[in-house]
Amino acid sequence: YANKEVINSWINALTLTGFNIATVTCPSINLIEKLTNNSKKEIFILCDIEDFVTSIYILRNDCQLFSKRVPFGSSFYITEKECLNNQFFSRLHNSVKSILSENKLEFDDSIYINGIGIDKMLSINNKIRDGFCRLPKTQYELNLEKVKDFKLNVSVVNSFSNTLDGLIKWRIIILLKIMKI
Repeated sequence: YANKEVINSWINALTLTGFNIATVTCPSINLIEKLTNNSKKEIFILCDIEDFVTSIYILRNDCQLFSKRVPFGSSFYITEKECLNNQFFSRLHNSVKSILSENKLEFDDSIYINGIGIDKMLSINNKIRDGFCRLPKTQYELNLEKVKDFKLNVSVVNSFSNTLDGLIKWRIIILLKIMKI
């Protein structure tokens, strides 16, 4: 799934740490593999949208992966203006079409989107253009049966809590700007 030189550079860096075992993985790859395992579709497309860049993953059901990082994310498009929202999705759609064309692939299905960048953008303007499907489709919910397990993973809970606090503060700042307070 990655360039051999990139992997070798990671291996060289990891050997300097002195740890015997280390792994490097991309969460988006795991997500798209789960989608393909539950479907008979020929091609899946997932766009991992961050603030300043977007990674586009195209996975065929024969495990052939095409990926490309495009130099735009959601930061410029985080606004209440629907025209900028539409422009973002148009730009993303054109980028995907270009990658498909370069690789002589045909695709006529929904493009899956996820990432912190799209979460931020859609928190202000929650309109998703036709042809795109947001993952996960549901908001995060606390499973009360698993709360007892959280005590075993305090660092995970603290990390999630800190991230949630940051998002809440970010939304408050945006709301104050909108209300001009």
